[in-house]
Amino acid sequence: MRLISEADRQQIRSRLVAERAARARAGNDPTVDAIDRALRQLDTPAYGYCRACGIRIATTRLLEVPHTEHCLVCA
Repeated sequence: MRLISEADRQQIRSRLVAERAARARAGNDPTVDAIDRALRQLDTPAYGYCRACGIRIATTRLLEVPHTEHCLVCA
């Protein structure tokens, strides 16, 4: 079962691609690595879960910061 709708998933993918392009142009930005990880995980069950505590990250947070690896509490 997908917890993130396909429409939200596409919006997240678009934001990730756009943000990656902008940051890559800016130079050596460590956020590019986080964006690349998010793009690789976006279609897997691992995407959207906090790396620190394991709870589900709110879709609203993922739409705002699609490369985040932490929920609001752990961030």
